[in-house]
Amino acid sequence: MSIFFNGTTQYCNIANNSSLNITGAITISTWFRCNGSPGNWKYVFAKPYDGETGLYWIATNDVANTLWCGIRWGTGITQYNAATATLASVFDNNWHQVTLTSDTTSLVLHIDGVAGIPVTLGGSSIIAGTYHTTVAAYDPLGEAGAGLGLYGPFDVAEIRLYNRALSEKEVMTIYSSVGTDDIWYGIVSKWLFQGALGSTASGANSIIDLANNGNHLTPANNPSFTESILKYSRFMR
Repeated sequence: MSIFFNGTTQYCNIANNSSLNITGAITISTWFRCNGSPGNWKYVFAKPYDGETGLYWIATNDVANTLWCGIRWGTGITQYNAATATLASVFDNNWHQVTLTSDTTSLVLHIDGVAGIPVTLGGSSIIAGTYHTTVAAYDPLGEAGAGLGLYGPFDVAEIRLYNRALSEKEVMTIYSSVGTDDIWYGIVSKWLFQGALGSTASGANSIIDLANNGNHLTPANNPSFTESILKYSRFMR
């Protein structure tokens, strides 16, 4: 299963938690689907920092059919690094697996298990933040002073967050296993967006963190459950 977010009002979030303030190596991994170009500055996942960028994120930018994923290592406007991939095929109404890894020296964007060119980081650690972490939006509560929304019109089946950089082999395993792997070492949170087909997601903390760190997501404005290609295992920490 997955959740479809309408790109205008719907999202999921969780209040700040110390486990989500990853300051060293990091991996963000997601399965998502999008029918056509979603538009500029549309977010799949983010921990906001200010009106410019998040602390870490997966999104689109202002170039058509471009994924834009990165981390922030300083407080200045330009003190972040991002990797991009311009692929119309990522927005083709098929499921794709996207992973961002950072080992504190460089970050790499992987599309369907294939690694892109490493981007050298300008700083070795991610700065800490205090705002809600969000799925399918950026700072919809206006905590970062932006209140931009930037809602993403995506189906999202899974998101994972690790406090280490997964290897290329591990990233390929997540892609090729289509949800049945057991890569748990360093896991901070894993969210599967599961519910009855056609029903709406609602209720505080109703999207459970399977890593058992208590980072449960709360849906906003009734996004709906739809199908996905994932083969779910009993992956729990």
